[in-house]
Amino acid sequence: MTATPIRLSAADKKACDEALRTLERVLGPKWPLWAMMEARRGYIHTRQQSYVQLAIAVLEEIGKPTPITVLLECIRERRNDPTITRGSVETSLLRHLSMKGEKTEVVKPCPGTYALRQHLACYP
Repeated sequence: MTATPIRLSAADKKACDEALRTLERVLGPKWPLWAMMEARRGYIHTRQQSYVQLAIAVLEEIGKPTPITVLLECIRERRNDPTITRGSVETSLLRHLSMKGEKTEVVKPCPGTYALRQHLACYP
């Protein structure tokens, strides 16, 4: 598994460096071995939320049906990746809807709009 590089702001880089220093201080000399083992398992810098998970989080925050364009911008911001396409996000959402059916939290109430099932009762 290859880690996808992520772009971080200067403040985020500083926070990451501080977190690593804290881990080094807490774990002491075992830190390099622990980091190597976790990296092999794919836990360090390789796990990201899926587009569906990110969309659910955004919809929870917004609290109402939302156009895909707004979801896309929020997902781009959270992933810090302006190259994410509408097609990739919408395809992921549609596939999730078709696989989960009535069990999914996300619904598509009208073309180009997504919502959480719980929000549909509030918005006709």
